[in-house]
Amino acid sequence: MIPRHLQYLGYRLLRRSPRFQRFIAHFSQLALESYLIQDFITQPYGAAYGLTAADRARLVEQFRHIVTRVPSGTPALVQTILARELLTLPPDTLGDVIECGVWKGATSASLSLVCEMTGRRLIVADSFAGLPGTNPYLYRVDHMQSYDYLEPGRFRGTLDEVRANIRDYGALAVCSFLGGWFADTLPTLDRPLVFAFLDADLESSTRDCLRAIWPLLAEGGLIYTDDAGNMAVVRIFFDEPWWQTHCGEPAPGFIGSGSGLPIMPITSSIGYIRKQRPTALDGWRRTYNHSFLPFQ
Repeated sequence: MIPRHLQYLGYRLLRRSPRFQRFIAHFSQLALESYLIQDFITQPYGAAYGLTAADRARLVEQFRHIVTRVPSGTPALVQTILARELLTLPPDTLGDVIECGVWKGATSASLSLVCEMTGRRLIVADSFAGLPGTNPYLYRVDHMQSYDYLEPGRFRGTLDEVRANIRDYGALAVCSFLGGWFADTLPTLDRPLVFAFLDADLESSTRDCLRAIWPLLAEGGLIYTDDAGNMAVVRIFFDEPWWQTHCGEPAPGFIGSGSGLPIMPITSSIGYIRKQRPTALDGWRRTYNHSFLPFQ
C-alpha cells in the first residue's frame, strides 16, 4: 500500500507532465463534445419544422462526414452548434441564411442541409479568390497568446470547387452564390435575412459584412462569427460611433468576446449577436440572487 502522502506527491508530479495535461485536455474535450452532441440530438431542436431525433442524428453524421472530405476550419461540433441555433428560429420568421467567407465550402454544405430542412435559401458569399489586400494581416488570439500572418489569397476556394463540394455533400438546390469582394457584392442584397455566419478573418471584411447584413436581419435573427478570439474583430461590436453611423443603432456587444462560446474546455472560435430591441424582454426568464440584487 502506497502511503497517502506519496500518492499525493506522485499526483502533483504527474499533473505537471505535458503528456498528462494533453490527455486531460483531450478527455475534457471529448466529454464536452459528447454532451453537446447528445443535447442536440435528444432535445427538440427543429421540432417546429418537423425534425425528429433521427433527423438530428443524421445531420451530425453528415457534418462529420463532410469535414473528413472537404478542407474546413470549422469542425463538425461548431457546425452542429450553428445548426442548433438556426433550428431555434421560428418558422414564421422569414428570411434567408448567408455565409460570408466559405473557403472550400464545407460549412456551406452543412448549412445547406439545414436550410433544405427548414425551407430557407442559403447565400454563399465569397471572393472565391482568397483573402483580399496586398500585405499579410496579423491575426492575434490574445486569450491563447497565439498569432498568425494571413497572406492575401489565403483560404482560396474557387466557385467551381465550392459548388462541387456542396453538390456532393450538401443541398445545392437551396444555394445561390455571390462572388466578389464583400464591399462590392453584399450591398446588392435586398432580401430579408434570419441567420448569418461570418468567417471573414479580417476586421475590414467583417465591417463590410455587418454594414450590409444588419439592416436586412430580422428581429431575433442571429449573426455568428468564427473570429471570436480576434479582439480586432470583436471590438467592432462595441464600436458605438461606427454602429450609430452605419446602422443607426447602438452597438450590440458580442457574446463570446475573446475566448468564444464555452463549447470547448479552453477556447472556441465562435461567438454571436442577436438582433433585438434593447428593451425587449419577451420570453426572457427573470432571475435574481439575494446576494446581488435587492429584489424582495
